Amino acid sequence: MPSLSNMFRGLAFITTTLIPLVASHGYIKEIIMKDLNNNDQTYQGFQQDVWNQDTTHVIGWHATNPSNVPAAQASDSTVDFTSPDIICGNGATPASTAAPVPAGSTVTTRWGSGADSSSWPHYRGIVLNYMASCGTTPCSSVTKENLQWFKVDQKRGQPPNNWAILQINQNGEYSFQIPTSIPEGNYVLRQELINLDQQWSDEDVSLTYALDNEKKSHPYYGAQVYPGCINLEVKNPGNTGAVPQGTVATKLYTANDESFKMNVYNQAEVGGYPMPGPPVIQGGTSDVQSSGSQSYSGGNAPQPTGSAGMRFGRRRRAMEEKN
Repeated sequence: MPSLSNMFRGLAFITTTLIPLVASHGYIKEIIMKDLNNNDQTYQGFQQDVWNQDTTHVIGWHATNPSNVPAAQASDSTVDFTSPDIICGNGATPASTAAPVPAGSTVTTRWGSGADSSSWPHYRGIVLNYMASCGTTPCSSVTKENLQWFKVDQKRGQPPNNWAILQINQNGEYSFQIPTSIPEGNYVLRQELINLDQQWSDEDVSLTYALDNEKKSHPYYGAQVYPGCINLEVKNPGNTGAVPQGTVATKLYTANDESFKMNVYNQAEVGGYPMPGPPVIQGGTSDVQSSGSQSYSGGNAPQPTGSAGMRFGRRRRAMEEKN
């Protein structure tokens, strides 16, 4: 017989977590950037629920499914990180045009949810921004599976209460700078919101009263990934450097990465949540210190050190013994 305190905690979990899950999710509806004359310009993203949208001047990639479906989500609600849908969204195809923008400019994305463009509903999660060079090929005709992505920005926030994604939940916007360290050329920008509202563990028995039998069968019910892609023409005269080395999107993460195993409702550990994927390139922005090489080719992100690293190590060994 569960205790009353555990029952109340389970009810609180349902109220704060499961109810937002039934809401629509989101997509990039607008992008605000400086043009080559230093004037603010607003561009359109692809609005997935506006079926008659004129995409002639849309710089956001086109997705084929409604916005309430996360990318590459399998039937058991886990994410298939090897699916092409993880690149720019389910069934995504390149935008037909691109926006010119000077390197060093601030890019602001506005997220909407559903046909009425209501606010992003989730408040636990992280924001990551990647870029990939299209080379001499216009990004409108690029093969997405061949794009090599390097990370230019990441934000975790301050879990457990102030995740980075909370900013989009409250303000509908996210801003970051295009690094001046990259040479000019045609690029695809990939902004990725990773919702962690559903990433829990059966190890926390107080939550099991809020989970149905199907969810109980998955120790970590899992993250939800929402990528959106935008075509850019980055102008950076005088920079003759090489494009940073990247990784194809289907090898950025694995399901065994600590980032996708951690129970985000475990307050003793979540403050040291490790960001997934490669480190940010030189000249990029991050609110989390990371170590590692820019020659990253997939798998686990650099792990924390000190007491947080010891906790992650103990947790990983326990998982391996359990499996």
